[in-house]
Amino acid sequence: MGDIAHAPANSPGAGPRGLRRPVLAFVAVGFQAAPGLPGGHLLALRPWFVAASGVLMVAWFLVNLRASTGVLRWGLGIALVGSAMNLVVMVPNGGMPVSKAALEALGGGHVDVADGHLYKHRLAGEGTILAPLGDVIPVRPLNMAASAGDAVLLVGILAVAASLALPRRRVA
Repeated sequence: MGDIAHAPANSPGAGPRGLRRPVLAFVAVGFQAAPGLPGGHLLALRPWFVAASGVLMVAWFLVNLRASTGVLRWGLGIALVGSAMNLVVMVPNGGMPVSKAALEALGGGHVDVADGHLYKHRLAGEGTILAPLGDVIPVRPLNMAASAGDAVLLVGILAVAASLALPRRRVA
């Protein structure tokens, strides 16, 4: 019996509910976190880690897009677009640019965005490439700034989650 909305669970490298190659996603997240490890020894490699993380996530999305159908496929495609929107602004800037206006709207105009858990962020300025794709949207309930790519990525993640939560439909 085949599965209409999901990749077969017994596919090579399949993870939960048929998502393939989950290790790619986990390694990508690890690359994003690595420069923030205590001691800051990897901080100088931040742009390379950001780029490697993005490439791995795109690879994970593409592997899963090819192996999925229905809502899962749409959700993965939308999430891929959001991820690419973030990647296209992060790579040339060496991190995610954060607008001073968004920080001020959150009451954090004095915050050093490159410090602490925000190690992969940069304050946007005159030389920022594609600044409108950076973190320019103040999200007051979460006390954070987000990007248009984050919003698109969230829609895709919600569609993937809904797809995985729905009962599986079987082909007769």
